[in-house]
Amino acid sequence: MVLEQSLFQGANEANLLLRNLKASKQYIDQIVTSMADALLVTTLSGEIKKINYAAQILLQYNEIELIGQPITKVIKEVSNYQLIIKDIENITTYNQDINSLEQEVESVCYTKSGKTIPVAFSSSIVKTEIEHFQGYVYILRDMTERKQAELAKQEFLAMISHEVRTPISSVIGMASLLLYTELNDEQQDFVETIYTSGNSLLKIINDFLDFSKIQSGNLDFEEEPFALRNCINEALYMLAPTAIEKGLKLTFLDTPELPTTIVGDITRLRQILINLLSNAIKFTETGSIEVSVITRKNSDINHSSTANTDEIQFSVKDTGIGIPRDRLERLFKAFSQVNSSITRQYGGTGLGLAICKQLCELMGGRIWVESELSVGSTFYFTISTSVIPKESGAKSQELFLLSPCKSVPVSSSPSSDSHKLRILLAEDNLVNQKVALKQLQNLGYSADVAGNGKEVLQLLEKIPYDLILMDCQMPVLDGLETTKEIHRWQESSFVNSRRPVVIAMTANAMKENQQMCLDAGMDDYLSKPVIKEKLAAALQRWGSVIFQAKEIYVLEQKVSTTDIGSVDLLIDWERLHQLSENNPEFELELLQIFVEDMQPRLEIIKIAIADSDYEQLALQTHQIKGASANVGATTMHLAAQKLEQLAYNQERRDIANLIFELEEFVKRIQEFLVRTLNS
Repeated sequence: MVLEQSLFQGANEANLLLRNLKASKQYIDQIVTSMADALLVTTLSGEIKKINYAAQILLQYNEIELIGQPITKVIKEVSNYQLIIKDIENITTYNQDINSLEQEVESVCYTKSGKTIPVAFSSSIVKTEIEHFQGYVYILRDMTERKQAELAKQEFLAMISHEVRTPISSVIGMASLLLYTELNDEQQDFVETIYTSGNSLLKIINDFLDFSKIQSGNLDFEEEPFALRNCINEALYMLAPTAIEKGLKLTFLDTPELPTTIVGDITRLRQILINLLSNAIKFTETGSIEVSVITRKNSDINHSSTANTDEIQFSVKDTGIGIPRDRLERLFKAFSQVNSSITRQYGGTGLGLAICKQLCELMGGRIWVESELSVGSTFYFTISTSVIPKESGAKSQELFLLSPCKSVPVSSSPSSDSHKLRILLAEDNLVNQKVALKQLQNLGYSADVAGNGKEVLQLLEKIPYDLILMDCQMPVLDGLETTKEIHRWQESSFVNSRRPVVIAMTANAMKENQQMCLDAGMDDYLSKPVIKEKLAAALQRWGSVIFQAKEIYVLEQKVSTTDIGSVDLLIDWERLHQLSENNPEFELELLQIFVEDMQPRLEIIKIAIADSDYEQLALQTHQIKGASANVGATTMHLAAQKLEQLAYNQERRDIANLIFELEEFVKRIQEFLVRTLNS
């Protein structure tokens, strides 16, 4: 009887336990099913064991189709984020059934129809005593709507950038032109106020655009090698006129230990320096501003850091008004300044330092300040970067100094050939047309005008333009599509058999807009409002390239046609005959030595490009440029010169085409030598 009662009680308890387990499973299943995010459970080896309803909707598979399939079927990049279980067989404690989720990362998943969907996914390890119940849990969130919203926001920002900057550019442009006319003192003061206010408004707009991009996580950083000293000097030269006007001494303390070349985003680093320097000048009435830089290995600071990276610390020290100690913490907050009187007296949005802080952090560094009221402030910031080792000895200590008694050399005078440069201005805005034409006139140039891209193409069929200043947003056919169409034309389609240089002039300040212009085939980029000095520099730079190309073209027409291979070689035989004193054997020997010298140099160039070694690329192309000029290979000389310029600018566009041209030149000379020696 007791045994029966015991068995009955045990059966009841087992039944109750079974009901609880069943209810628990239903409870968990309903929670998983009701999840808005897709959930996938896999074994330790990555085979899918279970998916919820949201995963079936997202991936367009039913559960049966995915059971037993590898997780990589739907998330191919999952191995890049693979979780590691150490000594999984020896797990002895199971206080938690599931570890906390790993940090969410963005990737794409692949549906049954082959469509890719942007997702944010997180993952976790499931640990239990029974191996069958161990594995991974993946949670996927569909990011399609968010990505569409981000794209819409970017398009809105680009539109705002263009629509707001266009009238401001006109105001600043007209004011700058007025400053070069005869004005009385009162008129001069009025125009300077308009010009200064326009530039202040433009800076506020740029700050809002940058801040918005940072907040949305859409600010992209370049990872390209650049000369650190050049970056610092460019920032100093940009602000030197303002410092000199206030009677301030602007100093850069250079040291031999300063890295020559680092890898990163030169534009963003220069932006931080300009912001800190402009603040220092703004809040300093007398004295000086001093910039210094020190470098140390990240491994010396943080043992978990990569040994190959360095921390570079910049400091900007001024003798300005200083900041109260209790106000320092407010400096790097958005829309915040030391106090309201600062805003009234000096202006600004309070975004500049907030942007600097976020840029520093995105570059693996930080920013802070030390200050004493009425004595001055020192702003420090760091970035983490890779340093490219020097191949030559560093200079001895160098000092960049601009004091009130020195002026900044800014040349806006055109070359004597400027009147020979045929320029076409493509611009639909009448005010912008007037500003640009007046700027060109002041610089000694003249230009024709086209109101849209269709008119540009029509004019190119009739007139041999050397250079086009191209607005990007025009009616009928915009600047980007017009430039693409120009590149579709054969060289022979142009009146002078040469494609004109195209320089973008656009009110879009977004960095991706600049890249869009270059991708479309434009050769250079000027952001509106176009500064007269920048326009002058661009025209002078490209003018020299254009005139050199013209000279080469004339030389090519003079190539002797007495030899069957001479025309194909594009060699200035007249020059070669003068050099050899009409000795054919010496000429052939010289060309043979030239070919033997060029072939290894071209191989070194290919390696340099693969390693992004711009210094080596510049060195080798300089040697090729000189050697090709000596033997009269004029076209090859021009190609090498273009390649050398790209190396100095650390640009990769057209490099492949130029190397192909150089190889073809060498190949043709070699074939000519073989034919000649065998004849």
